[in-house]
Amino acid sequence: MNRTRAMTQRLDRIPAPLNPKSKFNGITRPVLIVLMMISRQAARDGIIPAAPSVSIPRQESVRHDSDHSEGEDVVAPRQVEALYRAVPGQWAIMVPLAACRLPLVACRLPLVAWCQLRRGECLGLQRRDIERHDDGSATLHVRRQLNANTGDYTDTRSDAGKRSLTIPKLMTARLKQHLADNVTAEAKAPVVPASVRAGDRG
Repeated sequence: MNRTRAMTQRLDRIPAPLNPKSKFNGITRPVLIVLMMISRQAARDGIIPAAPSVSIPRQESVRHDSDHSEGEDVVAPRQVEALYRAVPGQWAIMVPLAACRLPLVACRLPLVAWCQLRRGECLGLQRRDIERHDDGSATLHVRRQLNANTGDYTDTRSDAGKRSLTIPKLMTARLKQHLADNVTAEAKAPVVPASVRAGDRG
């Protein structure tokens, strides 16, 4: 717990990218959520005896500074590509699955450049949610999400959250390769596995 507390204090000292003068930086909370998810999975896998208690701060707004430009909100395609290549192969597919939930005007690309899923929706995807078609295209069905607090699958936030998306051509080959390299053949195998060649989570 002392290590977690020390890490939290270090995270809190990182200046907010949007506004260095802000009291909150928008960094601490998501890092601790990921740590909590990793700890709980490690406990389920028997790597550690029990997941430590991680105190998650509530979400606070980080306001832009006076020099902010709307163009700074947009993730450029080259940035998405750089992040995709930097993330370990097992989890890299989450980058295009979640990329560009912000406006894409400055990107000069259509909204279907990436899938724009929330984190929980990405982690809730299973092999059976990807439907391939004879013409080479594919459809992604969002049916559930992974709850960061419990580590269990839950319904999407609303009925509207259950939706089907055409997988952009930009992603089709990469997703196919990801499934071959990282996901077992079971219908319920998670698309974003918790461990190498992860199997059915139930």
